[in-house]
Amino acid sequence: MMTKYGEMLLSGDAKLGIWGIGYLGYSDLAKYVAGGIKCVVSDYNPERLKRLQSEFLPSDILLGYLGHVQKSSNISRYIEVKETYHGLIDPGILVHIISVPTQSESTPSNKWIMEALKVFIGIKDIRMSVPPLLLIESSLIPGTLDRLILPFLKENGLVPGENVMVGICSRTDWFDENGRLFDAPRIVSAVTPDAIEIVAEIMGIIGADVIKTSDYRIAELVKSVEKSYSQAGMTMANQLAMAFPDLDIQEMLRLAAGRSRMPFFRPGFGSGGYDVPSAAQYVMEGANTPEYLSVFRETNYADLSMPKMIADVVLRNKAQRVGVLGISYKSNIKVAAMSPALRMIGSLKGKVPLIMCYDPFYTDDEIRDIIGLDTFRFPDGLGEFDTLVISVGHRDFKRVPWNILKEKLADCRLVMDNMGIWKDKNWDETNVSYRQVGTPGWNK
Repeated sequence: MMTKYGEMLLSGDAKLGIWGIGYLGYSDLAKYVAGGIKCVVSDYNPERLKRLQSEFLPSDILLGYLGHVQKSSNISRYIEVKETYHGLIDPGILVHIISVPTQSESTPSNKWIMEALKVFIGIKDIRMSVPPLLLIESSLIPGTLDRLILPFLKENGLVPGENVMVGICSRTDWFDENGRLFDAPRIVSAVTPDAIEIVAEIMGIIGADVIKTSDYRIAELVKSVEKSYSQAGMTMANQLAMAFPDLDIQEMLRLAAGRSRMPFFRPGFGSGGYDVPSAAQYVMEGANTPEYLSVFRETNYADLSMPKMIADVVLRNKAQRVGVLGISYKSNIKVAAMSPALRMIGSLKGKVPLIMCYDPFYTDDEIRDIIGLDTFRFPDGLGEFDTLVISVGHRDFKRVPWNILKEKLADCRLVMDNMGIWKDKNWDETNVSYRQVGTPGWNK
């Protein structure tokens, strides 16, 4: 039987508010309006709001998230855009999804979520037939609800289970190397037991698979631990590649994974994106006794140091003219957050005479704004470089015929290929030293 919250949203008697329209909030918005749910949105970034008003579902962003949502001229009638978060304090908005950032660069931060909550507490002065639901989708430092959010709400007259419902939705999304999204099950919970079913129902409206936990503190912790495991696996693979540089560690790891069913982690340039590079910091900052988390601490340091080690290989080979293919952290998506390529470029700047970059997902101006580099044309501009670093496996990089690549790379001496997208080329026909992390001699 559906709760009052689900009934009111589906009937149009209530609206859903989305606080923050970055990747999570924007994709939520697309899914809810596609299901006929009226949504009211706002964001601290006015440029996002302007773009949303001018072109819903822009064609060049969030392709992995939104590719399954059909564009419709009728879809915009379900959306209201408010210039500030204050516009979301409205008696017609029953469910409030908080999707604001909770990190600054790679460091966990409660700044934006507390700024949003300072506005949300104004809802206590509004008369509503049922208590509003505050649903936190943003990643949280474990313990944030107990230490910060719940005391703040209570100090300002909002008591969970009485005049407000407070829930949490732990969300993790995975992209494959083709940029396709795998929407993992949402782990949901709530501060009061009666709100858990409501949270699960709200997520179920958009077709999400839901796993319920009775302890909201577990829901706070699970995503950071999950991502930390990934970071630890990547780091172990990279450390093996450094410890045994003359062996094919990639082959060894595939054999071990095939025999024992352990996950396969390919050695590479290090982790990237919004979650994995900072996950261990979330866990350590939230732990009651962080001194026991030595593995998390060492993993985080080693992973974030890996791009510098790639830069060191480039420098050892006396590179003078370096071309970088890709600034995204993953293949075939437009997300450069905490990309290993950016950290590697930072380690090369000022140490080689020329560094240029190309990424088909970014304009020349965007690349200059992000990393301060000039761009080159691909593949025609490859002839400018004695060293080429391929950070991701974008489709455009894979499509170039070997005869053209071979011609353009005539003056190139070193290719560092993170994803191994050109590993099957006949490099013996060239003067290039082709390398992947974890293959014999990769770090010479």
